[in-house]
Amino acid sequence: MKLVSFLFNLLVIYCVFSYAEKENLKKTNKYYIISIKDSNKYSFKIQFDSDSKENKLQKRDLNNSEKFIPLGFNEVKDLLKSDHCISEIRDKNLNDTTLCDLQKESSSLFTHHGKLNILQLEKKLKPNSNFVSNQMEKLAELILRHVDSYEKDDMVTGELQNLKYKRSTTTTTTSSSSSFLKEILDSNQAFSKILRNPFNILDVSVIFAYLSEELYEIIKELPDVVSCNENVIIPFPNDKIFSITNMESIGSIGSMESMEKDKSKFVDKRASKFYDLSDIKNDTQWSDVSVRENTYNHLSLISQSKFDKNLIGQYDSNYYYPSSAGKGVDIYILDSGIDVHHADFELDTGNGYRTVSCDAMFGDKEIINQPGSSSYKNCFLEEKIKYHGSMVASIAAGKIHGVAKNANIHMVVHNRQSTGILLAYNFVKNNLKDPHKTVINLSFGSYKKIPEEVSLINSLIEMGCIVVAAGGNDNISSCTTEPRYVVSDDDNKVKTLIQEKIYPASLENVIGVGSIRNKIKETDVSSVQNLYSLADFSNYGDCLDLFAPGYAYAAYPPPNNNDKSSSDLEGYGGGSSFSAPLVAGVAASIISEHPEMTFNHSLMKKMLLEISVEGILDQSGIHDSPNNFLNIGKKTVYSANNQYKGCGIFSGKRSCSNNECCSSSTGYCGRNDDYCGSDCQSEFGYCTSSNSNNNSNGSNNNGNTTNNNDNKSNNDNSNGNNNEEQCWSLKLGYSCCPTGTKVYSTDSDGDWGVHNHKWCGIIKHSSSDSSSPYCFSEALGYPCCTNNSRVYFIGESGSWGIQDDQWCGIIGTSTYSPDNSYHCFSESLGYPCCTNNSKVYYTDKHGSWGLQDNEWCGL
Repeated sequence: MKLVSFLFNLLVIYCVFSYAEKENLKKTNKYYIISIKDSNKYSFKIQFDSDSKENKLQKRDLNNSEKFIPLGFNEVKDLLKSDHCISEIRDKNLNDTTLCDLQKESSSLFTHHGKLNILQLEKKLKPNSNFVSNQMEKLAELILRHVDSYEKDDMVTGELQNLKYKRSTTTTTTSSSSSFLKEILDSNQAFSKILRNPFNILDVSVIFAYLSEELYEIIKELPDVVSCNENVIIPFPNDKIFSITNMESIGSIGSMESMEKDKSKFVDKRASKFYDLSDIKNDTQWSDVSVRENTYNHLSLISQSKFDKNLIGQYDSNYYYPSSAGKGVDIYILDSGIDVHHADFELDTGNGYRTVSCDAMFGDKEIINQPGSSSYKNCFLEEKIKYHGSMVASIAAGKIHGVAKNANIHMVVHNRQSTGILLAYNFVKNNLKDPHKTVINLSFGSYKKIPEEVSLINSLIEMGCIVVAAGGNDNISSCTTEPRYVVSDDDNKVKTLIQEKIYPASLENVIGVGSIRNKIKETDVSSVQNLYSLADFSNYGDCLDLFAPGYAYAAYPPPNNNDKSSSDLEGYGGGSSFSAPLVAGVAASIISEHPEMTFNHSLMKKMLLEISVEGILDQSGIHDSPNNFLNIGKKTVYSANNQYKGCGIFSGKRSCSNNECCSSSTGYCGRNDDYCGSDCQSEFGYCTSSNSNNNSNGSNNNGNTTNNNDNKSNNDNSNGNNNEEQCWSLKLGYSCCPTGTKVYSTDSDGDWGVHNHKWCGIIKHSSSDSSSPYCFSEALGYPCCTNNSRVYFIGESGSWGIQDDQWCGIIGTSTYSPDNSYHCFSESLGYPCCTNNSKVYYTDKHGSWGLQDNEWCGL
């Protein structure tokens, strides 16, 4: 019996060691990403430029040892346009003139926007097909010759051993050997797992190969190999799902209604609706406004400025957004999959029809889904994480949970490995319809830089795509190369030392997104402490661009949904994976709202930052990160119970009373310099120097104020213009509006505004008043606009509106004052003045902004 027990234990030990040995051997065999280029034809390798000094120094140091001289993308563009291309080629120590030869075709290589046409350049520079075929055969030859180095690896089956034997016994000539290699490359399934078909990135061809360590050392030194890098896992951030429930009917849709001319009806409407759609439309310049009432806080937070419960009676849980809502824009989600049968992905959005599809899957196999197929509507590679893609797509563009409710959704599934992700990027590059109307969401990342990934992302961006990426969930800096530890397994137990930035979020032209801690399931966030502080999980750093809500409800796919039944499950989770699609949705909404604009990454990033809410995040938590919180373009904070305790946009655009000043940065009313100084808003309170003095000197100045008023009254009377005469609405039973009140209605009596829910008369300054804004159009034979006209055209003299079906000049927009001195506010901010007839695209506290040569300019 003892002998049996001993033999059994011996067998167990042998099995354990055998398994361990096998696993250890497998670890030395890995997939590699091999980039090849013909060394006999080219002497350069194109790479996208970086502003990093470290990278430039490294590039210079490696020039002597590399087989190919790295050539920056901007250098390529300059050479293609150069009048001295040959001499510049010599200066760069290149031994070929390929780029100079392409100058004859430069018209086809540049778009009408002056951008390099990536696809055309790729066609001209891609390695010759014969060269690629020869390289594939050479690699196949090496693999067969060293197949024994894969010993005890399940990936390398006995069939490959048989191929090696067959080749040695049946091929006697070079031609027969080549034919044999072509045959196994074209048709042998076992070999197709070891060596996969190539694709092109700019000037190189990329091949995926499963290699032993011995083969890796041989292949990386081949003369035509540009690089040979290990395939790595690129995980989704370790997002947390806290609950899965049936979706409640949260939120109803409202839309812009025309203003009633009858004043009593207008006041009644304001009483029943605490928000003002007409004012929102005027502020945002959206073509139309939609509202989803009482909805999820990840949406309501991004359609208002900072919520301060000391200023607001009850949190406004509505989501306000442009009615275009991403219509006609394609959002590509590179993720784990999607179940289109969910109610959130209905094709009929109420504003027309859209596309929601799973376009392709890239894992062990490459699957391009055809419309009408089952996988076109329900696809995933890993059951365990199939929820991730559905939730991300839902937040970006779901009809119920999403930002851009009318956008097209394209899911491209990958296997979380660099090989699958590269194929996904390449699929998007080759299949997108209009890059300037394409947003790509990447809710994944790795602390390893993959050169081919960088090239593909930059290719997409150069084409005109907007790329948004999650900043990571490790609560560390995304942007440093200092040593630090991150959790590297799904169970949060194994920690790994890293010394790299997170990619792709840290790339210069990618919009990187961090998260705030809106961790509350209710629609009302009033009880959340430190709402605008960094989420416990979120990464930070100066390479990120924006922060957005980190917790969200989203569509959750049911298990084994093979019956294609509609689902109404929703998951509640937290992670930067869910912050990034919020930004992607806002970007899509901006594009759809401005069909006349051609967007690129720099213009979109500029606009996202301009409409963001600045300075409201807890700086101690976000460290050196930019202090910008995502906003869709609507800033006014409303109170759901119509109770306000402050002023300005932070408090429903209410005005201060009792001669108090309104602080533009806080929304509080007060009398000292903090409120009445440079931070003061005259539109919502008093901002004169006398207010400041009154506050500091008390009752003595009250007497002075009275005397000043008496003097003013005497002066006005002497001119036949006293205050009561100017305030024409008093005789009609209405008070006068504070300075800066917007015009809501115009009739035979004058211009009417609304102040504290009541109509008020807007005082017109006489033309003799030196403070009256200059009306440029009268000198040109056109009247001044007397209502709150929209800007339809910007000319050399000023901005023009339309009134009574004719052009009119908008008061206060002239580029020239009566003395013809030039005014342009933007020059002091580092931006040029608009010199063409630009349209108003954005208005802030400084003035109105236009676009010229795809850059901001002051009007």
